[in-house]
Amino acid sequence: MWSRFLVVLLALTPGCYGDLSSRQWLGLLPWATRDTLLQLQSHLNVKQLTGRPVPLYRPDLGEEVGYWLISYNQKEHAVISAGDHTGDNMLVLQGKDPSPMADLQQRASKQHNATCLRYLVMTPSPDLNLACDTMHGRVVERDLHVEDVVPLWEKMKREKKAEYDRKEESGEESNMADDQGEHHGNNTIRLHVISALEPASFPVLGMRDCYIRPLGLSNGGYVSRQMVCSLLGVCDEQGKVHVHRKKEYGEVYVHLEPVHEDRLPRLEHDVHFEVVGNLHDGGIVTKAFAVEPSHRTKRQSAYSDYSIDEEYCMPDYSQFPYNGCQVGCGPLAWAQIFGYYDMRAHAGLGDADGAALFRCGEDGTTGNDSCEAPLRNTGRMSNYISKLNDILETFCLGDVGATWQGNMERVEGFFRQRQGSSADITVKANSFSLFRLVMAYRDSIRNDALSFIRQKWPVVVGIKANGGVLSQHYAVMTKYRTRTVRTRECTLFVFCRTKIVREYDMFLHMGWGGVSNGWRKAEMAFAAVAKY
Repeated sequence: MWSRFLVVLLALTPGCYGDLSSRQWLGLLPWATRDTLLQLQSHLNVKQLTGRPVPLYRPDLGEEVGYWLISYNQKEHAVISAGDHTGDNMLVLQGKDPSPMADLQQRASKQHNATCLRYLVMTPSPDLNLACDTMHGRVVERDLHVEDVVPLWEKMKREKKAEYDRKEESGEESNMADDQGEHHGNNTIRLHVISALEPASFPVLGMRDCYIRPLGLSNGGYVSRQMVCSLLGVCDEQGKVHVHRKKEYGEVYVHLEPVHEDRLPRLEHDVHFEVVGNLHDGGIVTKAFAVEPSHRTKRQSAYSDYSIDEEYCMPDYSQFPYNGCQVGCGPLAWAQIFGYYDMRAHAGLGDADGAALFRCGEDGTTGNDSCEAPLRNTGRMSNYISKLNDILETFCLGDVGATWQGNMERVEGFFRQRQGSSADITVKANSFSLFRLVMAYRDSIRNDALSFIRQKWPVVVGIKANGGVLSQHYAVMTKYRTRTVRTRECTLFVFCRTKIVREYDMFLHMGWGGVSNGWRKAEMAFAAVAKY
């Protein structure tokens, strides 16, 4: 317990350990997490680790670390899965400081005069809810509507497996390699596909040594160590790696790329090998790779990013008490979108009619159009959000302001009256009412939301909230990014299947005054857009 206290205290105390280097911060992370960080480097753009990594736990994993909070570049953070045992995405959360953990520590100090001894990830992404344990009890980011969150994690694992099986059965986002057919069993190994167009990396900072070990060809043929090392150009004839590179943030790694393929006979089959790293404590880490011949390379895509125009104009409003509970995330989400349109109109960047969306009257809905919507709550903006609460018929569910999905369209008249006759509200949701109640995520709803972003419209998305089966949270999506990742599964290193998985992340303005804004997995059960 006291060791956890020390780790968290060091991580959240500003200035105390500013002289520590990124290399020293890396030394606190397990190899698997460093490997993940290296894989994510292309879009995290880590230049320097600027805070001690903080372990995050999960109720269903007991004392095993589930995630790590990484602070970098002085003002950014990411929550990264600690390994395959979580069954979760590699990147769970990415955003600007302050991190949700810093906010929790502040709340624990204010409410209990206490320090967080450890942090917990209570609910799966994208509907994350975080907590910290103190000597005086648990402090949660938001009230949970379930007492036992362990079943939520089991449900997440089942859903991921079901999704994986569905895509495999339908052939969606996957294709066969080498025409060998499909086989399953205990002898199946997953290999990371590399080529001249998509190199890979293997972190080696702090290792005693590192070797390349050939595994054979994808048709079962033999391949020598000398041939693999000649192909990669990073190891000697005994397979010992002697060529390293270094990332800006301090990680030392082996760069794996077929750079000498032209010196070898034409490769018709994949070359399989693994990198074996020997740790100073006697441990061993391995990772398997498949080199795809250049004449049949299919490039893994880099991240493609899509954003609304002038994303920085999106406001971050906060909830407040109204009519016996919080004003509600539904009216607040619409207020953020209308505020965004109003600010762009005043700046000459959007339709001039948008300047009428926020006015100079007491509640922002009447008076002349010269007043511009604020980026944060003001008295007038709070009155404006309260007005939208009335229009949407938001009601109290405990201390939470809840809005039925079907009621989210009720702002159309308000929007059209101020924006113009061409304005309308488009909603995408589950057609079956029971699925709406349980907030069932659907790829078709996500795809519609992504299409709206490509058209430059911000989107209100509905995600599950706080673990409650019937509860939901509306946030505003302003950006998304996507890429394809290729892996290969081989049985006995002969029967191989290439799996192409497309990943989607969305950037959410959560409606909590900017706290917890950031990137999360793009899953949603509702999407709505205001067009003009």
